[in-house]
Amino acid sequence: MDYAAKTLVDTGFHFRSDLKYFAVGQRTAKYLTEKAEQAVIYPIEFENSEGVLALPEMQNLTDKTILILRADSGRELLAETAVLRGQLFNIWSVYRREPVTDDIPEKISLCKRLGVDTIVITSSEILRSLYEQAKADCRAWLFECDLVVVSRRIAKIAKTNGLARR
Repeated sequence: MDYAAKTLVDTGFHFRSDLKYFAVGQRTAKYLTEKAEQAVIYPIEFENSEGVLALPEMQNLTDKTILILRADSGRELLAETAVLRGQLFNIWSVYRREPVTDDIPEKISLCKRLGVDTIVITSSEILRSLYEQAKADCRAWLFECDLVVVSRRIAKIAKTNGLARR
């Protein structure tokens, strides 16, 4: 986020007070509020794209132009929904999510030795990275673990990869 804020300032972008600003999560909203010196609206119940789309302020944006700032690997749901609602939008990829690749097999081995049997997954990127980086012998352990996920979408991805037992 620091890089995105600096880039916007460096390119002459100024946070205008006549615009509405939205964020997916509380931490991003707090950060953006500090940088923009403007109120930032975010979903309280579900901190995800679906939560943003459900906000009352997002329901009637016809004839509005939306700028979506996201990671280069961000979901397309906000843009797809904007199209369906007849809204104009631009997407700026302003940061990159990169998985940590060092020592993942060793970390999984440690979890096995410690008897870890439940894993909390908070994003689809985390789930994919864990699955892809786990070697064959570690995947057997992953398949035995209970997964706690934060959305139905992530649960579906887990099930598709054979990681959901129920």
